[in-house]
Amino acid sequence: MKDKMLYLAGKKFGRLTAIRCTEKTSKRGYIWECLCDCGKTTFLPTSHFKNGLVRSCGCLLKEFYKKTRVDITGKTFHRLTTIKCTEKRDANKNILWLFKCSCGNKFIAPGSEVMRGQIRSCGCKTKSKPLQLKGQRFGLLTAMKKTGEKSSKGYFLWECICDCGKKTIAAGVDLKAGRVKSCGCVPKKLFSKRGLDITGQTFNKLTAIRSTKTSDKKKNILWLFKCACGNEIVRPASKVKEGEIKSCGCQKIEKATELIEEKRKNILWVEDTCINSILSTKVPKNNVSGYTGVYWIKKRQKWGAEITFKGITHYLGAYVDVEEAAAVRKKAEKKYFKPMIEKYKKLMPKKQIKKGNKSGKKKC
Repeated sequence: MKDKMLYLAGKKFGRLTAIRCTEKTSKRGYIWECLCDCGKTTFLPTSHFKNGLVRSCGCLLKEFYKKTRVDITGKTFHRLTTIKCTEKRDANKNILWLFKCSCGNKFIAPGSEVMRGQIRSCGCKTKSKPLQLKGQRFGLLTAMKKTGEKSSKGYFLWECICDCGKKTIAAGVDLKAGRVKSCGCVPKKLFSKRGLDITGQTFNKLTAIRSTKTSDKKKNILWLFKCACGNEIVRPASKVKEGEIKSCGCQKIEKATELIEEKRKNILWVEDTCINSILSTKVPKNNVSGYTGVYWIKKRQKWGAEITFKGITHYLGAYVDVEEAAAVRKKAEKKYFKPMIEKYKKLMPKKQIKKGNKSGKKKC
């Protein structure tokens, strides 16, 4: 294969001239040593330069950037004055320029970000004086001294003493904004005041036994309750009192079983046949034809028709037209289902019979 590729030697592809084929290979073919018109040599896979994917050592792209580059030398943007272009680029291939800030500092930054106003100074404008909170009071806390450490967000931490006597550490910004007012003793006092005694009281199926003296994520006090079925559960007292929680879960199970029993009462099985399913004309979700008992036969590229009666499935044939298959299925329903429905019509609920009659007109 290598011998076949040797004819490329000396040929030119864009700015590149193939010199020699090396012993190295890649997924794209053999690695060639190529000479660019600018004088630089580069090593590329055969398909890269042969198919025109690469036409130079990279000088073409540099020339393009130079043509499209806007000269901002001497121009001022906010607090920054452009000195010169460094001919370097960042990770996003933005040209880096040397700027001088009004404070006197020189630094390098992408010219596009400075022109758009994303960078307005060397950083001196954003710098602010550190907070001096020593001796100041914030709620129940008194700031004692700065620890010298910073939080995860970069804010200085202060050592404070609470009125309860405990020491705590908090960020100066949080103290100033009022987000931290105590060592944590205030919420505990509030919980104890709000925590009303409901011991022995019954709410629906739940009877309060005792408080767990803990709270959930929403700071609702958790209580131990005993259900009428005998199970014990821990739930927020507020939700139980408001009626959001009425049992340990047994009430839902009871309702579900009642619904199932009601449905079972309305189902009529005779002669190994469910009369409800005969009267129902609901088409299954996975049915492609839109007709019950009509399905697509992939191998034969036709519509098949069938009917199940007394546990036995009767194949009714395959048809090119879906309407024809549906008509055959409808005839089979009259043959098998109609005598059975008329025979046990009196035993079925009137609602079920009306539904079957209405839906039977639309689909077969």
